[in-house]
Formats: sequence, structure tokens, C-alpha cells
Amino acid sequence: MRGVGKIAALKDRILDDIQSGVLKAGDKLLSRHQFMKRYGCSRGSIDQAISELIEDGFLYSRQGAGTYVADTHRESLNSIHTVYIVGNFDRLQAGAFFLDPGSTASCIQRHADCMICSMADLNMNLNKMARRGNAVIWDRPDYQHLMAMNFLDKAGVRQLLLHRTFGNYDYIATDSRHGIAAGLDWLTGRAGQKIAFLSTRTSTRYPYVAERQLQFFELAIRHSLTIPPEWLFTDWEHEPETAAHMEEVAEILFSGPVPCRGIYLDYVIWSTALLRAASRRGLENGRNFHLLTFDTDLGLTRQPGIAMIRQNLDEQNDKIIEWLNNRSNAPMRLKIKPQLLISR
Repeated sequence: MRGVGKIAALKDRILDDIQSGVLKAGDKLLSRHQFMKRYGCSRGSIDQAISELIEDGFLYSRQGAGTYVADTHRESLNSIHTVYIVGNFDRLQAGAFFLDPGSTASCIQRHADCMICSMADLNMNLNKMARRGNAVIWDRPDYQHLMAMNFLDKAGVRQLLLHRTFGNYDYIATDSRHGIAAGLDWLTGRAGQKIAFLSTRTSTRYPYVAERQLQFFELAIRHSLTIPPEWLFTDWEHEPETAAHMEEVAEILFSGPVPCRGIYLDYVIWSTALLRAASRRGLENGRNFHLLTFDTDLGLTRQPGIAMIRQNLDEQNDKIIEWLNNRSNAPMRLKIKPQLLISR
């Protein structure tokens, strides 16, 4: 993986041999000269890689005899002392994770040391993470991080994915399908079968968006919904300036001969701009139209005609702690049903 470095790549190869059974507990490693010839790397890089694997407990050295593969089963992998949360966080967001008593980081901190790592800083921290007794929790990882996940997996590091699934990794995700289905029942019961759909552009940065979109369109077909082509907005980037385009959206939705009465918005952060644009046209949510959003905004809880698909983050945090304290290493692959929060 670009940015991991030669030492991490060497560790990766040795760990791969241990994991695959090519190297077994008690086997003696190649000599430094054999390593240099086999991998085409310097003596210094080999010494550093082996030194780190010894420190991490995967190898041990006998003075004058060589380096051997350790029996990694002697030490429980469940004795986690440091948890890394990796996500697209800036410094302000990272600080807020610990200040908010209900945050994931604050909950974990009561059980183990917790570190916040931005995706941008992942490569420089990867070797530090790949040590016995660490666990890594990925918040919405994308495809470019799969090699890092594979590297940590070979190092025996427990990993948990949040808000998405991939392969055989443990995960805790929101059951988006259940939430969207409940929301569409509410929306169509008030606005009829003809609705508008507003979503962001899918990309490798937001794989969970594509999952939500597929679930929405499948449910739309099953519910026999009608989405006019001009009411379908799926080509925007998920950026703050997108809100400026809501005036154009409102013009399309509300100025036609048959104004839109039902809207599904899969990014709640755009809702305020949409409601303001509607208000400037003399329209009232709850009377002229109804709005369904994915995720919640406290500012909308007292406004009529709005329902929000609320992800259960409290249950998520409880399950994360359960995962950390799991002594059996049984897999956790869980989807949590969200709550439909209807404004009054």
C-alpha cells in the first residue's frame, strides 16, 4: 500500500506467512542475509521489521541461535488496552468526541485507552496500531483503506467497522432498509405515491450512500411509488455549498402545475435550506408538503410535517463495549434498527 513503507511491507509478508501456516510456532526465521536476498531490502529494514514483530509478541529471539515464531495463542487477544477510532475527523471533531459524555470515544475511554486517528494520518500511525493488545474501530471506511485493514488483520488486531459492512470483518451498522421502509410508509400515507428524491453523488468516499440509494429504489418499486425525472436529484457533491442550490430545487418542486407534496432527503443537513426556500414561496411543511430525512436535526423536532430516520447511537455504543469485552472472539455482525422520529 502506498505510504505504508518498506518496514511495514516486510512485517506484512512475515505475518502473512505466520497466518497462512507457512511459519508455525517454534519455526526459525531466515537469516538476515537470506531475507535480504529474498525480499531485496536492506539489513537495516529487516532488523527494524523483526525488532517490531518481537516487540509486538509475534517473534522471539534466542541469543546466538536466531529468531523464532512465538506461540501467539499463549496470550489472549481479548486483553485490549488501546482502541483506535479511525475516521474522517478534523481536530475540532476529535476533541468533541471526548468532551461529549455520550460519544463513542467517551464510552470506550471508561474501559480502555482511546485514540482518535484521522484517515489522513492513517499511514503514519499504522505500525503503532499493528500491535498486540490494540483494537481498531473504523468509522465509515472506504475502499482505499481495505489494504490497511488487511495489514492489521494479519497482525492479529481486532477490527470493527461502523456504518458499513465488508467481507468477514465485524461490523455494527444501521438497518437502513428498515428505517427507509418505515419512513416511506409515513410519507406516502400523507403525501401520496408521487414523491421527490434528493441524495448526494455516490463515490468511493461514501459507499454507504450507494447502499441507501439501492435500498430506497428497491422499496420505491415495491411501494409502487412514482418519482418524476425532474424530481430526482442524485448528482450533487456532499459539500456545505450545496445548500445554495436549494433555491433551484424548490423552484422545480413547488412551481409546477402539480407541486410536490412528499420529499425524501437522505442528508438531513440540507433540510434547513430546503425549508427556507419553501417558506420564501409561502409554503408550509405539514400543510403544503411533508419531508422525510435520513438522520436527525434537533432544530426540526418541533416542526410539523417532518419525520427523521434516527440512528440508534446509544445502542451502537453499548454494542461496541460488548464487542471489546467479548472473550470468545465470536463474530459481531449486527444491524441496528433505527427509530422513526416524527416531529410534532
